[in-house]
Amino acid sequence: MARALKQNAHRPDDAVTATIAPPPREPIALDAHLRDLNARLQRRDDRLGELARRLWEVDGWRHLGYASPAQYCHERLGGSLAAVKARITLDRGCDRLPEVAVALADGDLAFEAARLVSRVADPTTVDAWLRRAACRTVKHLQEEVEAVEAIARADGLTSSLAPPDEETMEQYFDLERAMLDGTIAELLAHGGQMSGGERPGSTPGLGAHTQPSRMSGGERPGSTPGLAAHTQPSQMSGTPESAEERPVAGRVPLRLRLGADVAAFWRNVEGWFRAAGEPGDFVDFLIRTFWHTWLVQDPSARADVYERERHRCASPVCSNRDLTPHHLVFRSHGGDDEDTNVVGLCVRCHLELVHLGRLRAEPPADHVRWTFGRAPLLVVDGRRADPLGQAG
Repeated sequence: MARALKQNAHRPDDAVTATIAPPPREPIALDAHLRDLNARLQRRDDRLGELARRLWEVDGWRHLGYASPAQYCHERLGGSLAAVKARITLDRGCDRLPEVAVALADGDLAFEAARLVSRVADPTTVDAWLRRAACRTVKHLQEEVEAVEAIARADGLTSSLAPPDEETMEQYFDLERAMLDGTIAELLAHGGQMSGGERPGSTPGLGAHTQPSRMSGGERPGSTPGLAAHTQPSQMSGTPESAEERPVAGRVPLRLRLGADVAAFWRNVEGWFRAAGEPGDFVDFLIRTFWHTWLVQDPSARADVYERERHRCASPVCSNRDLTPHHLVFRSHGGDDEDTNVVGLCVRCHLELVHLGRLRAEPPADHVRWTFGRAPLLVVDGRRADPLGQAG
């Protein structure tokens, strides 16, 4: 009885299929069956976004007697507001970019990849982004999308955000490393001058990105310096649209929510700041004070390795930050402790995947060849590759 109820609960409507065949037992066939079901689920997600968008446009949740959209999603749909909003946003993107809708319906593009592509693509760049999504893991696609969005905000661009080339990504990663290791913070904290030369362990070759002239005068403390220098006209061409149409451009406000007692405390601190006759903005003063106090060198024995990985797991499908050092050639097999043989992996990828044989990583560390699963999926430099190792 319970089995019959469970089957009926999960039975799709007649528009999809009239019956449900027993699932296969062999792992590869079962995997194919799961991927087919997932493709159907993605089409349902697209439909859910379309209908939810219509309901939102007429404040349908309010007419049905719910206090908020979040309550409607939780009580009526059994899900979160964020999940529904993600599908509504993707539905709008598919209206603007029919190519994304087709790729999603055909199963050529997963939900998360479609959401990322629709964030930055326009009719002139959508084909390039779809090609990029086809040969990138979601992690690396997200990094590229975030990079072009950051560049667009810095340069005030709003359209034709094409996929970045490798040089642009390396420059963007250099900036991120400079933020993580404190190079940029120290420049700002000391008025554009490094204290005692370049910091040990800082990323070499960042001079063009962090010149004092870029850090003084016009730029606000906390803004990303020199991003405009990374933007090639060929990559970011086109006539800007309004910020309402593409909100990735321009300054992004940062809002903090504080309790009444905390807010009162900081109001008092601000009063003392004013009474002391300190020059400048109070928030800028707080940021500089924080940097002066906490800007310290990473004492980790593997600081250079972790900085190279930008304090993210080196696995192409993971972004965790609880890094541990992993020797690509195991020390028991003669591997050495040089940085070229060590990558930073999170605890799960390190112990549960690599050391249990589910994930293989071959050196060198700056060009790792990753192999996943029994039916090999190869990833090199963030690109999916064929079994012969040729990047896709």
